[in-house]
This record gives sequence, structure tokens and C-alpha cells, in this order.
Amino acid sequence: MIFFSNKMDPIIKLKLKEKENKSIPAIISLKEPPSNSFKNSISKNSGKLKYEYKFTQALAVQMSPRGIEKLSELPEVSYISYDRKAEICMDKASKSIGISSNNPYNLTGKGVNIAVIDTGVYPHGDLNRPNKVVIAFKDYINSIKQPYDDNGHGTHISGIISGSGELSNGKYKGIAPSSRLIMLKAFNCVGEGSFSDIIAAIEWVIENKEKYDIKLLCLPFGGEAVTSCKFDPLVKACEAAWNKGIIVVSASGNRGPSFDTITTPGICPCIITVGSCEYTDTAAKNWKVSNFSGRGIKRGNIIKPDFLTPGFNITSLSADRSYIPGVTSMIHLDNPYHAASGSSISCAIAAGCIALFLEKMPTVSGNDLKGILKLSCKSLNEPKTSQGFGMIDMQKIY
Repeated sequence: MIFFSNKMDPIIKLKLKEKENKSIPAIISLKEPPSNSFKNSISKNSGKLKYEYKFTQALAVQMSPRGIEKLSELPEVSYISYDRKAEICMDKASKSIGISSNNPYNLTGKGVNIAVIDTGVYPHGDLNRPNKVVIAFKDYINSIKQPYDDNGHGTHISGIISGSGELSNGKYKGIAPSSRLIMLKAFNCVGEGSFSDIIAAIEWVIENKEKYDIKLLCLPFGGEAVTSCKFDPLVKACEAAWNKGIIVVSASGNRGPSFDTITTPGICPCIITVGSCEYTDTAAKNWKVSNFSGRGIKRGNIIKPDFLTPGFNITSLSADRSYIPGVTSMIHLDNPYHAASGSSISCAIAAGCIALFLEKMPTVSGNDLKGILKLSCKSLNEPKTSQGFGMIDMQKIY
């Protein structure tokens, strides 16, 4: 067994040392697509197959410790990761990043469809009037067909990106109000989502890219990065999406202010990773990196986060968390808006900014877009491992 331990992440190793007979949720990365004989070996070892991933050559399984030990001995297995939980990163933004209603091109995100993986989305008035924002919904938690949000985070994120501001006379309008959303619910009512469900959602986005004309994938969450990018299953899924032409934007996580606290999938080198900043005076002229924002470390030429957007005390949509389609009725929201903070907010604001840019230049590549956004930033004079290239300024792009 010692020889094959280099195929396992630290949590799997710990679970095996505990010598308990409880089944372990795991993600098995393979060197090649799984053969039928390999899949049969899972059931032969009393395991259950949860997902077979098409784009990442991996399987999500539930297996006994002994079964995992046996699988690790097979030559086609490259790595075994524990099926960990990611968490949503929730702990006067538009003008601060150079967006106003009279921008030179009158950009609103029209024609840009954005996939969001989150806790769901509540049918809020700002997402249904004057036009329906959510064009598709898929639920990996409860398999409910119609949109709902039993946590509220996904609704808040949706409003930041695409909210119409209908119930506030435009005061709380989203960054890209003409963009459309595809919501994939992979997080439960307490804001936790398993890596296996998240990867399944990312694969669905790749498979349905053409059907829904998905240009952008927003990932406003993070899980502890316990392995290198080479073996991290969320990183591999994000790389697959990026390589298929989908621009992926992720939160840096809320584990700052210490260094090397960026969460996965934000550690992925190719995608866009966004940290949070906030102003230090009431005039919103002086900015700093938010204490909670995940910090990186420099690895070669890779610096994370890539840049910052505001993520503190941002007002967006509230949700009726008790509403379940076909089970309970929607109640009147006494306050249809509330404020929240976190790098997930920053991720959503970045997604909205990118939607504006994609409306203007729909054929731009992900790598070129990332370079342009970095050049648009203004420095906050903090270390690059905290601020990346600084706070985005859309006025420099217009």
C-alpha cells in the first residue's frame, strides 16, 4: 500500500488510516477513459458509481476503504481524491468599477448567456420583469424541475449579474441586466456542495454549451485546496470547460488574510480568479483588499488572484427560502433586497463586467480577455498576491 499512497490526496490517506469500515466518497482520476472492466471492478468491490465524467476522465464513487486500496493498485488510476465539500463564499459597486448607465456603447450584456453553479435561484420580480432572465435550471440536490433557492445565495448572485432593478426603480440593477442565466443548483440549503455534484454541473455546461449558447461560467464558491492543480478534480473540470471555449470566472475564497489561502477552483492557472476589495472611507475613493479575500502565492509566472472587484456590503436580491415549486407558495418579501459580502460577490460582479465586454467583442478568446481585463486594472498598491493586477476599471476598456 505504501507504494500507491502517492496516488491519494491527504484526506483519503487519513480515512484509510482510521481503519473504519464506513464507505468513502471519492473521485477517481484516470489516465484514459474508463473501460467496462474497470467500472465492473467498482461494483465487485462493493462500490457505487455516482457519476462518470466525459470530459475529465474521472469517476465519482462511494467505496469501502479496502475497495479504494484495491483500485489504487490499478495502473489506469492516476489519482484518488476525497469528494470534499465546497462552500459558497458569502460572508455602490457599479460606478466604482467604471460602469454607468451612460457608458459609451450602452452595453447591457445583451446576447450573453451565463451559467452559474450555486444554491439555485428564486423567481424574484427583478429576474422575471420586464423579461425572464433564467432560461434553464437544473437541480443536482433535490431533482426539482422549476427554479427555487432554499439558501438565498444563488439569488443574490443572479441579481448582481442580471437583475433588472424592477422593484427598486432601477436602484439595484445588475451589472449586465440584459444577460441571461442558466442556473445549476449543486449547493444545498446550508450552502455546501460536493465536488462530485459540482463537476457533474460543469460537465453539463460543456455538453450544453451550443444548445444554450453559453459563453461564461460563474463559480462563486470555493473549497480548501489540499492538492496541487495537477491532481485537483475541480481544477481539471474547469480546464476542460476553458479548453472548450467557455470563459470561467471563480471566487478567490474567503480564507484571507493569510497568504496561500485561495480556494479551489480559484487556484486553476488558466481561469479568471477574482478577489474582493472594499473602500475605507465614505467617499469610496480609498480602497483596500478585503481581509477575508483569499491571498495567493507566486508560482513561477502565475499570480493569483488575477484582479479584484468590490465584494463588501453589496445590495442585491433576497429570496423566499421556504418556497419549493409544487409544494409551497411564494410569500410576499417585505424586503426584496439585502446586502452581503464575500468573494462570491466579487466573482458575480466580474461575471457581469465580462458579459458587457462579450457583448462588445463576442469572439474574443478567454486568454485575450483575461489579458485585457488585467491591463484595465488600477493598482491598490498592495502585494500582487493580494490584489493581483488591482481593481478592474471598465472605463479603460470602453
